[in-house]
Amino acid sequence: VHFCTKTGVWSLSVNTSASSGSIPVLTGEVSRRSRYEYRLDLKESDLRKRVSAHHRRNIKRAQRAGVALDRISREEAGREHVGLLKASMERRRKRGEDVRNSDADKILPYLRECAAELFRAVAHGKVLSSILVLMAPQGGYYQSAGTSSEGMACGASHFLVYQIAKTLQAENKERFNLGGAQPENQGLRQ
Repeated sequence: VHFCTKTGVWSLSVNTSASSGSIPVLTGEVSRRSRYEYRLDLKESDLRKRVSAHHRRNIKRAQRAGVALDRISREEAGREHVGLLKASMERRRKRGEDVRNSDADKILPYLRECAAELFRAVAHGKVLSSILVLMAPQGGYYQSAGTSSEGMACGASHFLVYQIAKTLQAENKERFNLGGAQPENQGLRQ
């Protein structure tokens, strides 16, 4: 607040990501939103116990459809990821949700600098869903995801989250952070 006053900054946005702390009340604060972080503890031996019956059905449906896990970190795959992300955002916008636009400028540097990997659900040579995971020594952070309509129909997204968790667990990672959401967003909590 002192720095902003001194330098003439008139708008400050403070956010958290994968944080367990809280931001103190700031002088002149205009608004505040609650956000909950969700993460899977990968030290638990049987991840399947943590998956709801609905998600297990979707995972099985994807497996029956021949969906397989693919892992890649090439920049051109990032452009395809952005396309799937935009398709997902458009579906949400059509449902009346307030969505923000994501573009390649924010995603591609993660791949370029080897800070992230793309995990993809692929069937018959086609990418149905992809998730960009920021990688760290102790875990991964679900940064963004996109799924095609075809992928939605066969449960590719649920399959992908589960397979990423299993992969990170096999690599002795301790947690998979699924990201944050506002309290009214029930999807991530489920």
